[in-house]
Amino acid sequence: IEFKHRCSAMPELAECECARRVVEKHLAGKVISKVHVNADNIVLLAPPNKFTKLAGTKVTGAGRKGKQIWLEMAEPPHVGLHLGMTGTLRIRGLPQPEYQNKVSDGGVWPPRFTKLHFEMEDGTEFAYTNARRMGRVRLFPAHPTQCEPVKSLGFDPFTDMLPLEEFAALLRQKRADVKACLLDQAFAAGVGNWIADEVLYQACVHPHVAASKLTDEEVAKIWKALREVVCKACEANAVKCEFPEEWLFHYRWTKKADGSKDHYGEDIVFVTSGGRTSACVPTRQPPPGDRAAPRRAKSIAAGTAGARKKRSTGLKKKSDTSKPRGGKQQKKAAAVKKRGKTEPAKPVKRRQGAAGAGVKKKGKQPAKGPAARISRGSPGKKVGRAQAPVAVPPSRNNKRVAVKKVASKTSK
Repeated sequence: IEFKHRCSAMPELAECECARRVVEKHLAGKVISKVHVNADNIVLLAPPNKFTKLAGTKVTGAGRKGKQIWLEMAEPPHVGLHLGMTGTLRIRGLPQPEYQNKVSDGGVWPPRFTKLHFEMEDGTEFAYTNARRMGRVRLFPAHPTQCEPVKSLGFDPFTDMLPLEEFAALLRQKRADVKACLLDQAFAAGVGNWIADEVLYQACVHPHVAASKLTDEEVAKIWKALREVVCKACEANAVKCEFPEEWLFHYRWTKKADGSKDHYGEDIVFVTSGGRTSACVPTRQPPPGDRAAPRRAKSIAAGTAGARKKRSTGLKKKSDTSKPRGGKQQKKAAAVKKRGKTEPAKPVKRRQGAAGAGVKKKGKQPAKGPAARISRGSPGKKVGRAQAPVAVPPSRNNKRVAVKKVASKTSK
């Protein structure tokens, strides 16, 4: 097993499995003699002195679940290694694992961006590198499968694939798009962007289809495609030139605006699902709108017929004059008539806003004189409840009245 040109832009399940195999082959059964640590408190989740204490410890093997890799020691703690987007596990003397569109470091040792470096007693050297600092290195106090974050991961499609019935039950519980569900590490550990796109392409399912709306046939196709894609990628040690030539993987990296073509000459469209750019072929993977059109048309037709029936029955009810149509007075009259009594309906009081026509309310008399014109508005104009009173400019008669009142007060 050797590192060759890696297949994807970042490590996914197949790349992590290949890295685990290489590390296990060259480190298992060997004792660490020296530990060199780059004190990076973002990548390293334990103090540097905790890692240096690993000197003299024997490495018994390497494990993996999803994208989480760990070195199993003869005794705890075990070393957990997460590659993130650009992390690598390097063995001195072996070719560098190169991801899509990443530049080689030229074989310099120790490599650039090394965070953890082991020297073994037999001369073998191991290095963990991470350029973008999105990976993590931790120490597990117990077996990694009993500790977070490994403990919270879902099933691994390569090492412990679920039976079809259990897989279908879990998938149909999700309300998100099927692509987002496949990317959820709590559901399927290790599935990344290109694996999810390849699985849905092989299953002929669009990324935007809701997981809860999948048919039994579609679920079975996704389950089968997930097993086959992961197994073939791991068997090829994540070397892209050994993948089947009809895979979408070989044609999905261009992201050209004018449209890329798949192996069969069909257009590749790039959409966003689960927060990631997804490659799909609409002619092979019909979008949710086209897929659900027949069922939606049927429901619309049924709803239209039901609406017509409801309107016709409503017209029949309106033509029946024996029943009251509504309103408090009509309902009260109907109730009185039903009891065999007759009671005249109370007249509805209406407010008059014309000049000289005041409203009698609680014994108050309508205002007279100039104040009446100010409170009730101009003659011949109605004033509603929400309308503000209109002020009337004083006339000559009003001025004379005011002068007389002032004169009477001064004389007194």
